[in-house]
Amino acid sequence: MSETLYSLDFESSVLGAILFNPLVLADVAEIISKDDFYSRDNSQIFKAMSDLASKGEPIDDKFITKELGVGVAQNALNDALSSSGVIDVIKYARHLKELAAKRRLLAVAQSVPQIISEKPLNDALDELSAKLYAISGGEKNTSYKTALEAATLAAAEILRRKAEGTGLLGISTGFGELD
Repeated sequence: MSETLYSLDFESSVLGAILFNPLVLADVAEIISKDDFYSRDNSQIFKAMSDLASKGEPIDDKFITKELGVGVAQNALNDALSSSGVIDVIKYARHLKELAAKRRLLAVAQSVPQIISEKPLNDALDELSAKLYAISGGEKNTSYKTALEAATLAAAEILRRKAEGTGLLGISTGFGELD
């Protein structure tokens, strides 16, 4: 795989930014998913972060290690912890998304000879069109989220509001303690 199609430094920086400020996870999760990481270890760490957020657990190295198991992805976690603070993590996440799309496009391009040799022309065109459409994001309507994605985003938003001390999420009951 060409080194221009992935950046372990960017992946570590995104994970590090989340570790230093877990509140950015919600914004990052709107752009990338665990499947957008080239490194399997980084992908596992990102998934663990999302799982921890959905459970309302702290997103830190101790809980990530607990979630993944001792030794699993430990070097990648150390790389994330030692990365410098990323100021604009959204730009980094978008860059990772672009690199992931390029890797997927390369995989489709490599599958073209097999698809066209095994299928009738129209079927081959349909399959390749569907794969390209999926890469371009056409299959993903960002207004719809899976239950896990919605819960992760909601948990991160609640934690952000709690940390900032800003406003109630929902309608007040009139009883401050209950709210």
